[in-house]
Amino acid sequence: MELGTHRADDQFSSSNRLDRLDHLRAIAAFMVLAWHLTRAWPHDVSSAFGFLSIFKEGHTGVSLFCVISGFILTTIYAPREPRFFSFYRNRFLRIAPLFIFVVLLSYYASDWDAANLLIVSLTGLVRGGLPSYAGPAWTVLVECQFYLLLPLLLIFFRRYGIKYLVGLLFAFVLTKAAVWSASGTVQQVAYYSIFGRMDQFLIGMIAALALSSRSAKDFSAKNAAYLFTGGIVLAAAFFWWFHAQGGLLNFNGEAWPNKTALWIFIPSIEGGAYALVTIGYLHLRTLPYTSLVSHALAFVGRVSYSIYLLHILLLPTIVRMIVWLNLKPSSWEHALLVTAFIALPILVAASTVSYYLIELPFMHLRLPSQNGLAQNIVSIETTRTVGPSTARVTSATRC
Repeated sequence: MELGTHRADDQFSSSNRLDRLDHLRAIAAFMVLAWHLTRAWPHDVSSAFGFLSIFKEGHTGVSLFCVISGFILTTIYAPREPRFFSFYRNRFLRIAPLFIFVVLLSYYASDWDAANLLIVSLTGLVRGGLPSYAGPAWTVLVECQFYLLLPLLLIFFRRYGIKYLVGLLFAFVLTKAAVWSASGTVQQVAYYSIFGRMDQFLIGMIAALALSSRSAKDFSAKNAAYLFTGGIVLAAAFFWWFHAQGGLLNFNGEAWPNKTALWIFIPSIEGGAYALVTIGYLHLRTLPYTSLVSHALAFVGRVSYSIYLLHILLLPTIVRMIVWLNLKPSSWEHALLVTAFIALPILVAASTVSYYLIELPFMHLRLPSQNGLAQNIVSIETTRTVGPSTARVTSATRC
């Protein structure tokens, strides 16, 4: 097989599909990293690079993560009804160890009240970023709420069809509209809660289920470049405009929480754009880079959970290192390059340690929670070297 290309009959294989989803996870992690790091310096996007505003508003990487999560979990579990206990156990083993590590570290490194820590961690009820180094972990709690719902959503899908999920999507949009009408603002609900993020999980689910038909797969394969490009253009154009209006924290000159009704629809706009990107990217016949770059991106995506949860802890040290190396950015574009070529490699190195010592050992404790057609994704194994020995790591360990 030529570097950077895939045969048509292999392009939608399980290992190839998961590699590409890992590519998208890597981009999502980089977007969030850029959002937090480039704000360390008082520069804005120059007019010549306005299309890069999506990285200036890199918080949208969370939305991409949500779409990918809804997509891949539905692809895995939709074909057969999952066993509830095994599903919840596997999800716990996948996300809890690193989450607990970061939350406990944040508790001991701050004045976080123990009672509040327990309430937030056990109930998942949170209205914003968590204290100290655990700041980004609020999204993990929101995702856990989606995990609780997913098996039931799949049961209802089998009973009522995809129209149930589409109807539920509209119901969540209408719920945000009702909140905005009642209180005059919905940004907090749309951004930090399941009531906003559910749009994106559902859109990911709908995209995965739509691809279960042969006609949809054929259409996506024939139009992959258009879908992928269209999704990128939609997302980039929206955030170019959105940032020009003041962005997440100062839209139309109003501080958080903003009063614009646009937040009723922003989660769905992001979700729709990233669903197009995901479907198109999975079906592209060739990738515009070599297999070496593809494998590197896939690895970054594989450790993206550690990158996401650890980057707030490491960013102060990285900023000091950048200043010490006399690389303090003179523009936002310079800051983005520093993020890509200095901050990201450091975080990948640290996250690799976290992945192999904290994440992967617990993932190997997971049990099968589905059978049958879901093995199209899960049961195709790839041999990877883990520590001093060679272990069999199923594709499921990457989900």
